[in-house]
Amino acid sequence: MSASRVIIGVHSSFWNNLESFAFHVPYFVGIVNLWRSPYLTVENHGGIFLILYFFCLMLIAVPLYVCEAFIGLHTNRGRLGAWTLMPLMRGVGWASLHLATFAMLSYLTIMAIGIIYLWHSFWNNLPWSQYDNDWNTASCTKLDQFGNSSTSAITGLNYTSDALSQTQFLNNYVWRIPNVESSFDGEFNWPMLYAFAAVFVLSMLNIKAAASKSEVCIVGACFLYILMVVLVVVGARLEGAAIGLRALFTFEWSLLMNPQTWGDAMSQALYSLGAGFLALTALGRNSRSGHNFCISAFSLALASVLTSLLMVVATYCVLGHLAYATGVAISDVVQPGPGLVFQLIPIIMDHMYVPQLWCVVFFLVLIIVAQDNVFCEFTGLMTVVGDARTIVDEAPCANRCCRVAIGLVFFILTIAPLSSVQAFYFFELIDSYRVIGFPLVFAGMLEVLAAGWFGQFHLKLHQTAGSRMASTIIYTVGNSLHQD
Repeated sequence: MSASRVIIGVHSSFWNNLESFAFHVPYFVGIVNLWRSPYLTVENHGGIFLILYFFCLMLIAVPLYVCEAFIGLHTNRGRLGAWTLMPLMRGVGWASLHLATFAMLSYLTIMAIGIIYLWHSFWNNLPWSQYDNDWNTASCTKLDQFGNSSTSAITGLNYTSDALSQTQFLNNYVWRIPNVESSFDGEFNWPMLYAFAAVFVLSMLNIKAAASKSEVCIVGACFLYILMVVLVVVGARLEGAAIGLRALFTFEWSLLMNPQTWGDAMSQALYSLGAGFLALTALGRNSRSGHNFCISAFSLALASVLTSLLMVVATYCVLGHLAYATGVAISDVVQPGPGLVFQLIPIIMDHMYVPQLWCVVFFLVLIIVAQDNVFCEFTGLMTVVGDARTIVDEAPCANRCCRVAIGLVFFILTIAPLSSVQAFYFFELIDSYRVIGFPLVFAGMLEVLAAGWFGQFHLKLHQTAGSRMASTIIYTVGNSLHQD
């Protein structure tokens, strides 16, 4: 077995047992649904986004999942090398390489934030629950200063979306967003630098220890869902949680005419199953011929939907609680965007016994899940490098040197924006402004077009995938795009 295959998989019967399924749950239903689904649902006004997400997941992401796994199996190569089957479409492989690079930068950044929160979770007084820290402004408030909407009006407290102590910890301390009222304004972000250094070390150790990782993932996958159920139960017991749930399940059907909502739903569906990136082709490379990829795809898709639903429900419970406590509309209680989970989930922890313990558990799980996403995409990247330079695939020493070199490149890319006080906006540019979103959807469309255009490819896909369903969808959609 070559060195890259040792990195990629743990067993040769990669897809054929429960252990393997649990191994990949943190990647396919992990950080994307824990972190990205809640704020996209809030930005797209609730339940209608979840409906579109489920629709796109089943009809777009699942067929692409099967297609990419088949490509890896049939060609026995990585993402770039596999598309030499169709030289005209080699750009799809290069697009996936660029998209995976940006995605890994996002995952590494989330890991770094999680490490900062994990470190502060060991403090006696959780800093994001205090309003008298150096980074807090004069407008910072705690929820216990508010009663309900009537007492807030009586006391005359002026609430703004950046007034919560949890929001100010994220913006003023973690991100160091320029704010003249904060004593941290203009200072170099040393905590984030240390966190990125820890991320680099963890990533290298994680890749080295891949062969003993499956048992940990089985426990982690089960514990992930137990933790989310606890968050939902505690969140649902908060005062005003019903307000948030009512907003979540009030469908604004007019959004069906909004292309931005469809684009977010499609990109989130592809993101959830890893379609359009590097990992699926590399993981499919180690599967056995004749395996029914559709069963794996639909199982992971349902697990992905469950993860998103649980996190979104927990998020809206907190939003309802904030709306009840402050007397403002749900859309105005917090600042939306990629940091939404870091603002809201700690509020649930504050209502639990020994909040420090629960914060440690949550952020540790977040880091582990994000690390698994990094691991799988890094695996796909190493497969691409191994295809281009066979010595990386054959010589263990060259393989290790290459891994460290690529890791250092990503470390430099992550810390480079820290030289400017505008570092946060680099992360915001990648995610909020859809650097990955619409390009990912476009790359998926090109892949479907290529797969459906060539009949021989469709025939081999059906013979290898073990199911006619996914291959028929790809063939039909691809032909319709070609005719258009």
